Amino acid sequence: MAEYKELLGRKFHIVPNGLDPNEVTEYLMSEAGSSDTVFKQLEQFSALQEATKTIDEAIKQAKEMAEHAKVKARTEAEQRKTQAIEEGKQIAAKIINEAGTSVLAYFDSASSIMMEAMNEAFKKAKEQVTMNRAKTREKIEKTVEEGISQTTTNIEQSGREPSSSQPGSTSPGPVNRAAGAASSNPSDPWQDSR
Repeated sequence: MAEYKELLGRKFHIVPNGLDPNEVTEYLMSEAGSSDTVFKQLEQFSALQEATKTIDEAIKQAKEMAEHAKVKARTEAEQRKTQAIEEGKQIAAKIINEAGTSVLAYFDSASSIMMEAMNEAFKKAKEQVTMNRAKTREKIEKTVEEGISQTTTNIEQSGREPSSSQPGSTSPGPVNRAAGAASSNPSDPWQDSR
């Protein structure tokens, strides 16, 4: 399909370097009566043809610049995206590290509090056991003393009364055996061994 350009009221074929020179020359010769008029019209036509070339070149350069700007913008956007991702990773790693440090500090604190509570509970339990042991010892000693006292009283009273046992019998009674065993044991089993 042939392309045309309308100029000065007539259509001209478009060729690689502009309008068909033969058609332009023929037109100018037919329209112009003198060579001066033809030359003036030819100069105008040449100026128009140069302006068209300049406009075409400007359009071409503008397209190239737009494509270059588009590629550059795409490259810069990719660089910014990569940079933003890296910064995001660094921030996330920092947050994770801070959270890990906080959790470890919390566990250390909780562990310390638990150890203090356990030590305090152990100390109180030990004090309670020591106190209970002392009370138990006092009760046993009191009970033994009362038993010895009662036995001694019973023996004294039975010594005043005639004995039904054989005279001259030297076997000690159960009370005397317990008293003898208590007095013969030099170590105190209730004494704190610490």
